[in-house]
Amino acid sequence: MVIQAPRIRLLLDEICSKLGGNWLLTGGALVLLEFDDKREAHNVDLVPIDPKEGVMALQRKIDSLSQPLGFTPAGVRAVATGYLNEVPDWRRYVVELNQGPSGRLLRPDLTLFTYLKLRRGTVKDISDLKSAIKKLGIKEFNVAALSAWAQARPDLLHRYVDNRLALGLPNLL
Repeated sequence: MVIQAPRIRLLLDEICSKLGGNWLLTGGALVLLEFDDKREAHNVDLVPIDPKEGVMALQRKIDSLSQPLGFTPAGVRAVATGYLNEVPDWRRYVVELNQGPSGRLLRPDLTLFTYLKLRRGTVKDISDLKSAIKKLGIKEFNVAALSAWAQARPDLLHRYVDNRLALGLPNLL
């Protein structure tokens, strides 16, 4: 089921005002809201940053906010930070999107977003990267950071090299 941007915004506002905590928005919902309003989103992926409780407990709280807004249980996911923990100091590479009375919503900056999208590297991921770069430019892209992160991920390095020119990104150091 495709989720419309206004409903996603409403949910994110509810999370920032009622649930609290710091949340990183990733995936298709982020692309739809910030980079490409034609992008389809089928779910909302939220990563709790330094949560005070486990992901399952947070998921139940998210469900209690999202289901009255018409989201299915699989429509909004509290995602563990496992893949983010591959990136040293990833918290330095986030940008605030919204602050509510008790919570904040963040997004990956272009460097972290590039890492996350190239980590999987599907056609959709490359398209999402193009949309982000078209909207943001490359001023928040940190080539030294991505180069360092890519040393541990040869697959990511190959995807970067293969797509760099089409994306308009610089050579890695």
